[in-house]
This record gives sequence, structure tokens and C-alpha cells, in this order.
Amino acid sequence: MISNRESARRSRMRKQKHLDELWSQVVRLRSENHNLIDKLNNMSESHDRVLQENARLKEEASDLRQMIAEISGNSFGCVVRGFDFDDDVDDDNNDNNDNDDVPCKNTTTTKILRDEETKNHVH
Repeated sequence: MISNRESARRSRMRKQKHLDELWSQVVRLRSENHNLIDKLNNMSESHDRVLQENARLKEEASDLRQMIAEISGNSFGCVVRGFDFDDDVDDDNNDNNDNDDVPCKNTTTTKILRDEETKNHVH
């Protein structure tokens, strides 16, 4: 009879130990779940920021392509910072032919170039 009681006590202890281990696992898994939710939220926010930045950059690229198209179409024979937008233009009228910057008639282009020079100017 004593061995039966002892066996029952050991069985209860094993069950209690197993229950304690399960509760420890619950706590650990809840903590891990919380951390994963935080990571997911951070990644989602980061993803949203990247999408916004991507949209902004696409819009900026589109604007720049538009400006290039305007410059190419509206500044025939214009040389900007040593870059000749019209390589086919006959430069026979240019005596020294040294690719000096020629003012553009396109005021948008001129303003953009002035803004760039202001940004890049070292005081």
C-alpha cells in the first residue's frame, strides 16, 4: 500500500512538473509572439515608408524627365554647363569654339540651374 501511495505521489509530481513546463512554454511563446508582432509592425511601417519614398522618387524622376524634354525642345543650340543639348548645331559662328556656357532662353531651365548653383556654392 505504501508503494501505491508513493507511486501516486510521484505521478502527481510528474504531472505538476509537466504542467509547470507547459506554463513556462506558454509564457515564452507569448513573449516571442509579442516580439514577432512588434517586428511585423516595424516592418510594415518601414514598408509603408519605402512605398511612399518610391512614389516620391518616381514622381521626381517623371518631373526631371519632363524638364529634360522641355530643355531639349525649348533650348535649341543652348549649351548648359558645358553640355551641348544639340550636338547637331553648326558651331561655325562660335569663334573660339570653347563650349562656353550660353544663356538659355528657357527661364525655367535658367532658374533650375541658378538654384543648383546656389545649392552647390561653397561660402
